[in-house]
Amino acid sequence: AKPLVEKYGGEYLARGGQLTVKESKLWTPTRMVLIRFPSAADAETFYHSDEYQEVLQIGLQSANRTLFILEGL
Repeated sequence: AKPLVEKYGGEYLARGGQLTVKESKLWTPTRMVLIRFPSAADAETFYHSDEYQEVLQIGLQSANRTLFILEGL
């Protein structure tokens, strides 16, 4: 996945690792991946790319996932 992320200008900031939830009544993630893109538009382009959509179908079959695009990093 890293080459695909990099193809669209993305950079992994966090990929797995220790995760401690301090406050949450709605969501208790067990793993977190944080990727920074140059812009929200670049993140959208990555998300809608044919390559990612193919990977996504595999991921949806093997894990419960939540994905956000957040401006401001």
